[in-house]
Amino acid sequence: SNGNYGAVGNFHLGCVKQLREMEIDSAIYFYTVAVDLDKDYLEAYHNRGMCFEEKKDVQNAMFNYLEALKVDPEFELSKKAYERIRKR
Repeated sequence: SNGNYGAVGNFHLGCVKQLREMEIDSAIYFYTVAVDLDKDYLEAYHNRGMCFEEKKDVQNAMFNYLEALKVDPEFELSKKAYERIRKR
């Protein structure tokens, strides 16, 4: 569907901002657009969690890892990230 294509495109823009350009706020914006277009976009929740973690925003990081785990309770990256933060 068209909406899903938009979600994937915005996810990839988020990755570029986060990982290549280190523009965390822009990355959060694009990941947010991605999950608005596709509520089950697990990797977008996870990466948005990573961005919030980088900003030292633990509450929002935990929230996003939990959103990813709502989509897939077995998603290892988010499980590990959530456990790591919770133990702090």
